[in-house]
Amino acid sequence: MRRLRVAGRVSTAQVDKVLADASAHPQPSGPVLLDLASATSFDVVALQQLLSFLAARRDAGLDTRIGTAEAKW
Repeated sequence: MRRLRVAGRVSTAQVDKVLADASAHPQPSGPVLLDLASATSFDVVALQQLLSFLAARRDAGLDTRIGTAEAKW
C-alpha cells in the first residue's frame, strides 16, 4: 500500500505536493494510506483538498485509508 504523509501544520502547498505525487505514481489507482499521524493542524483549504481527494477515490471504488503507517490492516 502506498503511503501519503502530511505532517506538522498542514498547508495547501504541502497538500498540493502530496496530491501531485499521488497522481504521478505509476499506479495511481492502487491502494493508498493517507498518514495523518504527524499532522498537528490543517488550514481550511488543505483540509478541503484532502477530503475531496478521499471522496473522489471512494466514488471511484478505490482503496483509500486514513491512519498511520504503523497500523495493522
